[in-house]
Amino acid sequence: MRQDDLSSSLMQVVLCGASDVGRAVCRLLADLPCRVFWLDSRPAFFPARLPPNTTAIVGSVEQMAHLPADACWLVMTHSDEQDYDWIEHILLRNDARYIGLLCCHSKLADFNLRLINCVPLGRIAAIRCLLASPGVQNRQPAAIAITVVAELLQLLKPEQ
Repeated sequence: MRQDDLSSSLMQVVLCGASDVGRAVCRLLADLPCRVFWLDSRPAFFPARLPPNTTAIVGSVEQMAHLPADACWLVMTHSDEQDYDWIEHILLRNDARYIGLLCCHSKLADFNLRLINCVPLGRIAAIRCLLASPGVQNRQPAAIAITVVAELLQLLKPEQ
């Protein structure tokens, strides 16, 4: 199989935010059959060495046109406003395989109220609250990352 064929069959993950949780998620994704596009507006927050399956992109929603369709989007920036911008643009783009937002239920409810005026309701319902894993009370970055990646693992195709 050619390398191009291999990379096109991998799960595409767009990770928005290089916070502590973002770093922990990226470390876990390094050993999985996926291609990670990791975005943050702050270049200094990316680690010096990235996993081979990861591409760091400095920027924000302006970079969206260069990112793959049918991707799994994980939004966990350092700012609620940046999170909102990403979520709004992802929903308007309307080609995400999965949309996860690192948030509590009240933040998700606030976003939903704001999105009602600009995005069809059916799309809004696609947002998954990443802190809402049943039975997991630990809020350490590694624990959150494990629950996030466990949810993504459910989306892997058997051949992946």
